Parts: sequence; C-alpha cells; structure tokens
Amino acid sequence: MAWRCDAEAARSLIGSHVGAVTFPRESNVRIACTTCAVTQDYQEDRLNLFFDEDTGVIERVSCG
Repeated sequence: MAWRCDAEAARSLIGSHVGAVTFPRESNVRIACTTCAVTQDYQEDRLNLFFDEDTGVIERVSCG
C-alpha cells in the first residue's frame, strides 16, 4: 500500500516531542523546526512536521 499524507490524523502529534514520534520506513515525512529554511517543492504525499527548535515540541503539521 502506498503512503498517503493525512494531516488531519497527524494533528494528534501536535504537542508531542519530535523525538518521540516514528513513521513507517516507506512514509514521506519532512521534519523541520518552525524557523528552519525548507525547500518550496510540493509533494502531495509528504507530511510536514514543524517543531519548536528550543523545546522540540511539534507545533503544526501539513501536507505538501
């Protein structure tokens, strides 16, 4: 089964520490701090997790 981004389901990760979450090997996930530079390429199936650099707490999730 192909990986599919589901930001709605991933919202449950908000408030979690970035080091405490794991994903299947085939998943397309980008993890970046909220102030880090990221590329602007769009990948429909990619889940983006943005965390606070100081605390490591996930603040927002999105697809793309």
